[in-house]
Amino acid sequence: MVCSISCVYGIKDDAFASASRLKYIFPQENQTVFYKDITLTWSIGNLQPIVTLQISENRDFSHIILDTVISGTALNMPLLAKSKEYFWRVLTNENSEKSGQYSFFSTTALKIEYNTFCCLNLIPTCIGELPLLYIDNPDFKHYTVSIHHLGNFEKVLERNSASEYQCIPAYKLAKGKYLIKIKIPDEEHNNISEIIMIKDE
Repeated sequence: MVCSISCVYGIKDDAFASASRLKYIFPQENQTVFYKDITLTWSIGNLQPIVTLQISENRDFSHIILDTVISGTALNMPLLAKSKEYFWRVLTNENSEKSGQYSFFSTTALKIEYNTFCCLNLIPTCIGELPLLYIDNPDFKHYTVSIHHLGNFEKVLERNSASEYQCIPAYKLAKGKYLIKIKIPDEEHNNISEIIMIKDE
């Protein structure tokens, strides 16, 4: 799900009008995304001015890895480092560096693709450089999760749970493509969900 997130700190004077219209759409603030083919997206009201896009490895933007001028509201990054936090900001003539406005995200080697609807949320994340798969179960449903390697069809994990959340140690899995099956016995329809997970490391 993509939603508009705006992170505004210390906006003042002539920067206010432009900064108040600027919204960082994707990645969402503090979101963890697959490290390949990331399309940074933002909006500035109904405008599409020429802007400066900067990506940094630290929040004070003293280690900038991208500094480019573009016309539009999106830019694709084919490749970033895995398991790393990035900070990014969009600068216009009015919205200067002094506004302090930026957003941030992290990258992971895990990619999730939903084949069918799932009432649970599967969220790739990491601790340091170790990839984890976070399963969010806000309704405390009873479910079984199993993970199968699609290369040899081996079942590499199966768990039963009704907890609000759990973390799957994806760093223990080999590089490859996996099928995740989630079964919720209490559901009369669509009680089995299938999700593809790619571990690219």
